[in-house]
Amino acid sequence: MISNEFTSAVLPFVEMNACGERTITILTQSSSNGLVRWTTRLLAIGNALPLVAKDASAAVMTLIDLYILTVFRFCGGSKLNEDVLIGFGRGTAASSAASTSG
Repeated sequence: MISNEFTSAVLPFVEMNACGERTITILTQSSSNGLVRWTTRLLAIGNALPLVAKDASAAVMTLIDLYILTVFRFCGGSKLNEDVLIGFGRGTAASSAASTSG
């Protein structure tokens, strides 16, 4: 059985396309092929073995977290850019402080 937490977290991102297929629009085609396969396998395990359903849901959430982290790291490209994206405010201020002190 799929946990209510997982369903409520993912459901807002699921849409129906014109062919009647359900899609998750936050993923690229290539990553969704791998991510969806593993998610499907883990959810099938949780449905078949109710004693591990909670663990399977936790594994799915971890898998999605790792995907989002990987995309974030690729988009950031460097620690300075990551700080700006996160909102630490160390982007331009740190750069200008380093250039004025040197």
